[in-house]
Amino acid sequence: MAEAASRDSIARAYTSDYADLRRIGLPALASAREKGLAAPWATAAVHLAFLTGLPDSHIARKHGTERAESVRREALEAVGSLDLAQAPVDLLLAYDRRLKAAGLNPGTSADLTVATLFLDALAHAGASL
Repeated sequence: MAEAASRDSIARAYTSDYADLRRIGLPALASAREKGLAAPWATAAVHLAFLTGLPDSHIARKHGTERAESVRREALEAVGSLDLAQAPVDLLLAYDRRLKAAGLNPGTSADLTVATLFLDALAHAGASL
């Protein structure tokens, strides 16, 4: 994992005591909960935080680091300021269709979202993290 950490966000998570989850994911989840978002929208908030906060390393592997960074910037403009309390399903689905049409899959952002939810569940279960 240490060898891949500079180019892969999942590997970096393993070698950094989950720094990106603690720096991006958990604060996004806490903020979503403070706003009273239901669990599905809190999860969406975490995913959007990763999508807009880090170039997706899955996209980088498939399409290059410049494309991953441009997707991050595009996501920031397209969905970064959505009010998830308004349940913007149509806007998110339209953005998802645009990504798919371009052959882009922000899979690392999704993986980090799931890992954040798991880390949070462990913390709430009293696990020592």
